[in-house]
Amino acid sequence: MFLMRTWKQVFLSTAVQILVTGVAPPRPPSGGSRVFPLCRAMSTLMLGGEGLRKRFYEKAGVLESKDGRGWQVHLDGKAIKTPAKNPLFLPSPDLAHAIAVEWQFQDAQHIRPFTMPIFSMAATVTDVYPLPNHRVRVIDALVSFLPSDAACCRHETEDYEGDHSGVQNDKDADDHADPVRASLLFASSSREENSQTNKLRHIQDSAFDPLIRHINSRLGVEMVASTNLWGAEHRGDAVQGVRGFLQGLSDWELGLMEELCRATKSMVISFAFFTDAIDCDEAIRLTRLEEEYQIQKWGMVEGGHDIDRCNLEARLAAAAVIKGLIRRMTVSGPA
Repeated sequence: MFLMRTWKQVFLSTAVQILVTGVAPPRPPSGGSRVFPLCRAMSTLMLGGEGLRKRFYEKAGVLESKDGRGWQVHLDGKAIKTPAKNPLFLPSPDLAHAIAVEWQFQDAQHIRPFTMPIFSMAATVTDVYPLPNHRVRVIDALVSFLPSDAACCRHETEDYEGDHSGVQNDKDADDHADPVRASLLFASSSREENSQTNKLRHIQDSAFDPLIRHINSRLGVEMVASTNLWGAEHRGDAVQGVRGFLQGLSDWELGLMEELCRATKSMVISFAFFTDAIDCDEAIRLTRLEEEYQIQKWGMVEGGHDIDRCNLEARLAAAAVIKGLIRRMTVSGPA
């Protein structure tokens, strides 16, 4: 986990250098890597053993295209293409430099695609978003999950009144002979469980209600929280309001919102992050709020919860950099 957080810090500090100076840092010397051992192990596992593409270049750079179509990333003087073999034209030098850094920071021996989130999004915007009806499909998918938005689904606080017959262990087996004692034990257990549930509900309300008010105010919609098992029933034209917001985004912005919603499982949290109502660390905290509560209560599963944390931190750190690059891009010119 420490190594993944260190990679996150290097990624963010590098992005800051690009945004401030426009200069890409040099690649680490041969044999060294800023993609740390844990990242290397994860990429090897994810990409099938040693089935990684060999690094075939020494230096990544940026040049403006001669035909004026944008900026291009060059590897040893040759412009890169997308996975679909389309030429990659970037609408701003900042974006091109950021992608060049991703290529420059690759291991001296291999290329690890999962460490290049900005190039991945650029390729998606170039290869996929121009396809017929792709934007429509993305927007339909995002709004279809509004009822199950993580910020809108809350824990029920009422007492559980189910059938607890048959729930027994060896220690309490003798309680059948003492129905009064059994009743008292059950009542005590129910109060403790209910107290924990109420505590989680209070945490959810305190964390998410301000974000719901934020999206409602900005979009003029009426999203609500709910304990309904089938999801929240948002009022009025909330779905159409969110759809209208998404339709007004550029391809880059919609691509960012799609990634944010996939990472956070919430349009509410994603919208707050996208509109700068919360920062990256707060988005991470809110996304993991319930799971971290359960970890405190039941303990952490190593190799599960810790990897989930690192994955979310890396995805939202990359999203924060992409958001900054898009904002600079929209200020200097159209996307």
